[in-house]
Amino acid sequence: MAKGLYLQVMPNGSRYWRMKYRFDGKEKLASFAVYPEVSLAAARKACLAARQLLAAGTDPSEQKKEVKRARALEAVSSFEAVARAWFESQKADWPQRSCANSATAVTSSIASSRTLSEIRSRRPTSARNICRSVAR
Repeated sequence: MAKGLYLQVMPNGSRYWRMKYRFDGKEKLASFAVYPEVSLAAARKACLAARQLLAAGTDPSEQKKEVKRARALEAVSSFEAVARAWFESQKADWPQRSCANSATAVTSSIASSRTLSEIRSRRPTSARNICRSVAR
């Protein structure tokens, strides 16, 4: 039983796993992946997960968009992104030697996988120590 899952073939020959469903009385379309990179079995699992979201009253397409937004926000709000932006705004006022030393400190001290919320949730001394090592 397909339960709305189908393979859409485009005029240029590319193929996409899609699922047609209804949410709040409107017909919608969810895209899962590109065929043959994703097998039929994997597409069926994705379709089943989307059906479970529908049964719980959640729109699978909106859920997917929300996850994308959260990932983008995490990337922008990582400590690395904030530290690099701060460094770029400050370097014009610094002598060249200080600028090079600070760039090295910023690069060696930050972990790109940390988000600001993760750093805030740690002990305040840990965040202070990170900032101090960047300032040196």
